Amino acid sequence: MVDWVTVTITYCSGLPVAPATAFESAASSGFPFSSGRGTVVSSFSNGIQDVYTRAVLLSSRENARDMSARLCVINCMGKASVPNVQAVTKFVREVIGCDCPDEVFRHIEIQHGSSAVKACPADCELRIGGRLLIVVTSEPLPRLARHLAEVVAEGKRARDERKFNRFRLVVATGKAAEESEHFFRMFESSTEKDERTHLHVLSKGEVPNFFSHAPDAD
Repeated sequence: MVDWVTVTITYCSGLPVAPATAFESAASSGFPFSSGRGTVVSSFSNGIQDVYTRAVLLSSRENARDMSARLCVINCMGKASVPNVQAVTKFVREVIGCDCPDEVFRHIEIQHGSSAVKACPADCELRIGGRLLIVVTSEPLPRLARHLAEVVAEGKRARDERKFNRFRLVVATGKAAEESEHFFRMFESSTEKDERTHLHVLSKGEVPNFFSHAPDAD
């Protein structure tokens, strides 16, 4: 039985970004790539797109087949989660204070959880314009404090490896004003942080729902 692969679909304009389910089908010609992320190799046609992923290539190699396999992406025009661009833009500019130009917001990737930070449970991860890597967590501050240095180190490493300008850790809490002072002191004293690593402790009401839904398919 073939494992299903979850990939991310991005329109040519950069928006929206939507997860889809991919099925392995006939082998195709090889395609070079430098990461484990799916790489788009053809444009949309009636909601179907060809992509290649490292996982499938490795699977194909183990089965003594071609070094690549063709994935047919379906249902990418359905009700999959996509970024709420207005909410993301307003949050980045007005809440965490990033004065990013409009073109940065033409390409937004979002996911539940985080591929960058594993040391704490993440609500979501935002990757904006190839510049900002933002991880949002609602883990209670006393618990998060125990492994804050590891969280910062993971975020900084992902920032550098993926060529982002800045890593921002956003902590959503019910008592931001009461709990944040000690936490900020811990962050500032961490040897893992640098001038491009930032912490934001916010009330849960200041952190919007970054996800919306794609319209129904015709």
